[in-house]
Amino acid sequence: MVAAVSKALLMMAVVMLTNRVYADPDALQDICVADLTSAVKVNGYPCKSNVTADDFFFSGIANPGATNNSVGSLVTGANVQRIPGLNTLGVSLARIDYAPGGLNPPHTHPRATELVFVLDGELDVGFITTANVLIAKSIKKETSSPSPKASSTTRRTTVPAAVLSAFNSQLPGTQSIAATLFAAAPVPDNVLTKAFQETPKKTNETLRRGGSPPLQIQEQHRMEAKDPTIKTCEPMTLKKMLERMLDEREKKRQSPCGLVLVPEGVT
Repeated sequence: MVAAVSKALLMMAVVMLTNRVYADPDALQDICVADLTSAVKVNGYPCKSNVTADDFFFSGIANPGATNNSVGSLVTGANVQRIPGLNTLGVSLARIDYAPGGLNPPHTHPRATELVFVLDGELDVGFITTANVLIAKSIKKETSSPSPKASSTTRRTTVPAAVLSAFNSQLPGTQSIAATLFAAAPVPDNVLTKAFQETPKKTNETLRRGGSPPLQIQEQHRMEAKDPTIKTCEPMTLKKMLERMLDEREKKRQSPCGLVLVPEGVT
């Protein structure tokens, strides 16, 4: 595992340092350690004066994160908010851990291109172009896969997995498509109904229209990783599932269930 991580970091460093297309503005000084407590608002963070070595180190992505939540995955960021020394340097990392059946729901990174390196396991990765073309493939350990800036991206797995993601931004940002649509303000039901061209009850089927079989979203109990037994919970519509996810997040509760997309009629 140590060798794989070292190889991934070296590869990502070479890519970032040799690429002349940056998502963030160029730095005007050697370092500008972020003052995360400053009330001054700029494009990035203002520089602080009392710089220490600790501003440039972070060990939070060394170990797997807890994945016993509603989606069966956990993202641990190593960005400027965790490493103040990254301010103005235009790079960051993230570690994503997956439980069996885990999902990193469809999302975008509005400020950065992403390069994923699989540390362990295997997973299905993909992104959607502005022409609505899905570019997807199953990748295994020590395989890399990029996602263009601001593209809709999703990943899922049936086995325990971990990946390391590199970004050409100190703070790439993450916008969850589902949460954005169903939790922003919220978006009125009539807007969603017209956008998906269906009644709310059929929204989950609409998401896979165009030759693919309809899907239901089911919530499934996931036992401990050492126990592969899976128990089925009640089927849910997409909106109901998202409402439960948001409710759990607000209450900071952890659910024993994971979200899995399965073809309709399959249990």
